[in-house]
Amino acid sequence: MCYVTGVEVRVHMNCDSPVGNAEERLAESINASATAVNKCAPIVERLRQQYHQTPVKSEKDYYRHLIYRRYLDLLEVTKLYDVIRKQAEMLTNMALGDINLTGAEVASSIILYCEVSTVEALSYLQQMIDSGELSELLSSMLSLLADTDVIATVSLSPQQYLSAITILDSADGKDH
Repeated sequence: MCYVTGVEVRVHMNCDSPVGNAEERLAESINASATAVNKCAPIVERLRQQYHQTPVKSEKDYYRHLIYRRYLDLLEVTKLYDVIRKQAEMLTNMALGDINLTGAEVASSIILYCEVSTVEALSYLQQMIDSGELSELLSSMLSLLADTDVIATVSLSPQQYLSAITILDSADGKDH
């Protein structure tokens, strides 16, 4: 089997109203957290594997909490104390789905750069988007930064999804 080191997927987020510099501050925070998260990647990966290996709900909750605490501790360096808990929750949910958030930038919208290595991870990311979970977390963070209610809508273009799934499918089952 060929392992794909990661396919970059760009997730776009649009806001319902102008939020001043909150988008830039959120992108800066995500970039800082992406750098910090790399420091604990082996520990989180081990916890993620244990989470998926256990069938016991209480043990899954325990491993989820350990991942969340690890991210929470790391994010304290960002000094954005209002958004740390929501950001740790987002990173935990992504880690459990084997999604690596590598950065963000502000263009006409905020673009989140996510890396996935499996079709399952890509499907999990799409599920987070379709269920509104990712929009809700990002809306909460932006609302805290903008000091007003913000509704963010997150989307993954069909072209991005198809491109990523094609790359992931083509690597499946091939030896290198």
